[in-house]
Amino acid sequence: MSQADDTTLLDAVALFYDAALSPEHWDDALRRLAQLCGAEAAGLRMQGEEVTQRWVGLEPQFNRAYVEHYWRDDPWAAPASAVPVGTVAYGEMIVPRRTLERTSFYNELSKPYGLDDLVGGVVSRSDRSLITLGIMGRTNVRFGAAQQRIVERLLPHLSRALSIGERLLNAQSRDLRPNLEERLRRSYGLTRAEARVAMLIGQGLVPKEAAAALGTSWNTVRTQLCRVFAKTGTTRQLELARLLERQA
Repeated sequence: MSQADDTTLLDAVALFYDAALSPEHWDDALRRLAQLCGAEAAGLRMQGEEVTQRWVGLEPQFNRAYVEHYWRDDPWAAPASAVPVGTVAYGEMIVPRRTLERTSFYNELSKPYGLDDLVGGVVSRSDRSLITLGIMGRTNVRFGAAQQRIVERLLPHLSRALSIGERLLNAQSRDLRPNLEERLRRSYGLTRAEARVAMLIGQGLVPKEAAAALGTSWNTVRTQLCRVFAKTGTTRQLELARLLERQA
């Protein structure tokens, strides 16, 4: 397993704060975190009205299956709602191995993709959402106290960087469209995530740019945009922009 020295950890911290200011750098930050733990993949899981994820090192099919179905059965994620923010644990601490290997999540999703263990932590929790960090390793990789210590040292910085990024995004949204998010949610039944996507797309961003601004994946934004079009009765970005002008 990888052992991280102070210089390497500081490099990762710098990447977190770079990503807070420029969200397109989140992939680099997560990739570095995975490398520090000797892992294949690292990502953020955001659970509120729906589940969204931003991962590096995962096949798109895995992420799609997880978001559409398996997040409800994830034995590694379930305990996160009951432990304090900042808690870090590895697979065997979260769920006994024998229990894990009996779950549909493991046998139908995790194992077929060769993802066999996890170390993660609770990044933040509010009335609206729960954000967790996950780092996954391939078959025959086992995480332990070394990886737990690495994540414990980095998690406060990751949480702080996400908070800074969210405040910047919220400030930009307030400047451009005060109270628009809430009106969209009431008028069209959009989720909070869908309303934010609608606002960014309506401002002229393409889906990839919106994904970078929100710190999520292009596939996630594309799915949310399809829902926005369906709920608002629009089919094109220009139509959505005109609808937003009427709501403003």
